[in-house]
Amino acid sequence: MCIRDSMMRADGVTAGDHFPCALPAIGRPTLDHHEADSLPRTADQPLPTAGSVAVLTSALNSTDKSVWTQAPDCSTVLICLGDKSGGYHGPCCSNRHGLFDSLAEELPGMGVSVLQLRPCTGSTRDKRDLALESLVRAIDWARRQQGGHSVELLGWGLGGSVALHAAVKRRQVVGGVCTLSAPVIGSPTELQLAKLGSMEVMIAHGSMDSKVPPKSAQSLYHKLAKTGRTGLEKIKLYARAEHALLEQREEVLQDVVGWINEVMQLDEL
Repeated sequence: MCIRDSMMRADGVTAGDHFPCALPAIGRPTLDHHEADSLPRTADQPLPTAGSVAVLTSALNSTDKSVWTQAPDCSTVLICLGDKSGGYHGPCCSNRHGLFDSLAEELPGMGVSVLQLRPCTGSTRDKRDLALESLVRAIDWARRQQGGHSVELLGWGLGGSVALHAAVKRRQVVGGVCTLSAPVIGSPTELQLAKLGSMEVMIAHGSMDSKVPPKSAQSLYHKLAKTGRTGLEKIKLYARAEHALLEQREEVLQDVVGWINEVMQLDEL
């Protein structure tokens, strides 16, 4: 069944929830991201049932829409955060369909619900602070919605740096972090990264990235390795790939799916 086919009622968000404060109208078929931008929203609507999708709005900004895809039998949650160029579609974006959309189509069948956060706007420092606050709230919200299942984080660009900071803050519930084309500047300190403990971290970057040099990935990898933490960190550079990684889209998708499979297996130990 297509996971983006319907909007249906189910028990979910209550009036006191901080992360999504509103949801779109329900009962509308064939929802895609273009339609989602103009859907009407009403307060306190519940989340959709398994196998469907909802457009959420953040409590920090009523226009900051994000997309939630519910897995039929959820065992973990993946939260994706990109940058403003890709919105909630993420990198590898072509015709308004990016990596985050592909993951939302593939992962629910593996028991993974997917939350695609809309990136924050503003100055770099403001964006980082707001995005971190929003991501931490999203982690807490996802844990409540999914009955305490583990949460994994995927961040592209500035979202990768924010994901690492959020993982440090919520290290008790985050099982793994994957960064894509993330800058080392603004990332957590070695002392902070050591707190990631046994968490599995994957660092991926395009070898031809002209926006964030590939050496950022190498620096971040060595920064993690020097902490002496018990978790595994991996690094991969994609040949001929730019910042958006579009040139190696299928390989990136396979690698991210493989990474989350590994993290889920570790969570079960």
